[in-house]
Amino acid sequence: VDDLQFGTAGLTPAYAWVSLNDDGTLGTSELIFGKDSAVTSTAYNMTVVHDTSTNGTRIFAELDGVYKVQQLATIQGGSGTTTFKLKVDGSDVHTKDFFVHGAVDPVDRSHIYVGTINSGSYVSATLTGDGVDNTSYEDGSILMVERLS
Repeated sequence: VDDLQFGTAGLTPAYAWVSLNDDGTLGTSELIFGKDSAVTSTAYNMTVVHDTSTNGTRIFAELDGVYKVQQLATIQGGSGTTTFKLKVDGSDVHTKDFFVHGAVDPVDRSHIYVGTINSGSYVSATLTGDGVDNTSYEDGSILMVERLS
């Protein structure tokens, strides 16, 4: 792929947008974005691989660069701290704890990571509830990855 240059920064766009089409399965352990859900996606210079049974949604970069990874999760359930993780090649790169409570669900929670992602690496996301009450990703939750430079 040819990369447009401005100085030393690459300008070739790359993005992927994935939205859940239905609610995920409720659980008390780490839940993978896209597992047990159908998805709608669009991508350019990235590849979206979706597996409802094990790995959920993985977004593969086709270009080296600095990327912004954003998750906007609509969740339900829980009664305390829910931990959200953005991952590159299965390793945590950004973790954020949010308070949620089933009495006011569903709620939207968003977090963003900006960092280097190499061609061939993949992005994924998870959430973990308080370990007591069931939590789930809901219909309309979004994972987006876009190349900044």
